[in-house]
Amino acid sequence: MFRINISAIQIIMPVLSILLTLSLTQCRGFSARDTAVGWDYFSDTRLCTTGSLQQETDIRYLGLYQAYRQQFKEENRKSAFAVIAGDSIAALFVPERTQKYLPEFDIANRGIGGDTSTLFLQRFSEDIVPLSPKVIVLSIGGNDLLGGRCINSILTNIQSILTTMRSMTSAKILVMSIPPVLTWKANSIAPFYNEKLDSLVGAVPGASFIDFWPTMSEIDRPMLKQEFWQEIPGRGYDSVHFNERGYENWANLLRPELKKIQR
Repeated sequence: MFRINISAIQIIMPVLSILLTLSLTQCRGFSARDTAVGWDYFSDTRLCTTGSLQQETDIRYLGLYQAYRQQFKEENRKSAFAVIAGDSIAALFVPERTQKYLPEFDIANRGIGGDTSTLFLQRFSEDIVPLSPKVIVLSIGGNDLLGGRCINSILTNIQSILTTMRSMTSAKILVMSIPPVLTWKANSIAPFYNEKLDSLVGAVPGASFIDFWPTMSEIDRPMLKQEFWQEIPGRGYDSVHFNERGYENWANLLRPELKKIQR
């Protein structure tokens, strides 16, 4: 059986190999607008899609995806107070980080790099529900934006996810915003998307929206603060993820919410 030890290195390396969501920016200026990672939602010639994204039909990716799910199944024999679930932003909040920054809470990780709202909807009941969590922290939708899925389609999927969660668990749901990153295409659409996501989440009982932008974006432009840039030695900066300080910041955002529920 193909076993995956979910550690920082063993998540990062397979995700890097997918080449769907981890393109690297090579310079500090990020001035090559035409080669920026992601989908240009302002283009007059490229239409967003309501169909499948690349990773949702890629055999190699789906094989890796199922391998992670098999590992989750084997680990779901015990419960957890909280589950961090969703895409690579969630996946990289590895146990070493949760133990370092949120040691007072029992937290399981059910993130998979490259995950989309469509794929996550299909796995929620098997990967998260068996843990009987009191809190579900959800980071999903970023890969949908990078892949060019239409905003309304993403929000419809998120609505279905939240409806399914509410029907299957009484857990508090904390939905994370799409964070500021180092690619202008994502940053140009994320605030608009996040505003709609906030409204959607606010209408769901027991769900709350947590926004990365007030603490992680620059003051005068929609971009990730330099203190949160993730450097890849010899390769520049990661366009769509943040660094260790970013996860410490995320922990600081989560702690007050987790404490409320723990009481």
